[in-house]
Amino acid sequence: MKPRCIEHKIPIETIRASLKKTREASKLTQQTVADRLCLRLSTIQKIEKIILRPIFSAFELGYIRSYARLLNLLGEALLSKLNEEI
Repeated sequence: MKPRCIEHKIPIETIRASLKKTREASKLTQQTVADRLCLRLSTIQKIEKIILRPIFSAFELGYIRSYARLLNLLGEALLSKLNEEI
């Protein structure tokens, strides 16, 4: 059985910066990302502002993975590290 909360191995700043930078380069708003992922705007804002706890829950990791997929970050170390965690 997998633990409910999983400690991440890459700095949260790396996650936040990669997602935010790529979203902005793609000219997407936070609201657009939220709408495409069927998430609340506040969830996207929390991911980008590092309001998440130092330990990610399985749901939070799932949201981050979905966000990374939306931005085509599948090939980057960011997503592969997150996949190792789940």
